[in-house]
Amino acid sequence: MGYYNTFLFGIPASFGNLTKLVRLDLGECGLNGSLPIELGNLVNLDSLFLQLNSFTGAIPSEFGNLVNLKSLDLSYNNLTGEIPPTLVYLQKLELLSLMNNQIEGTIPACLGDLPNLQVICL
Repeated sequence: MGYYNTFLFGIPASFGNLTKLVRLDLGECGLNGSLPIELGNLVNLDSLFLQLNSFTGAIPSEFGNLVNLKSLDLSYNNLTGEIPPTLVYLQKLELLSLMNNQIEGTIPACLGDLPNLQVICL
């Protein structure tokens, strides 16, 4: 059973102030716009699920600040650009899903240095 909300807006930058937040799941919500760099302030997050929306633009390099992140799912959006090399700082990351976007360039070699990475979907 999905959660098929249709908010038809982006994520407010003020979400970056929710510093005690541990899990953010806004998958399948009809969200659009760019991913706010302020999400990089959510250093206590262990899960960030934003799949199946209509986000555009690049993955913010500030996502490398999410050092407690275990799961990052940005699949099925319209993201562009390259995978930021700052993701090397996500040493606890177990799942990375970026499939079905418009990401280009090479896969950063640093992803191979992530000691806990178990699932990668590009």
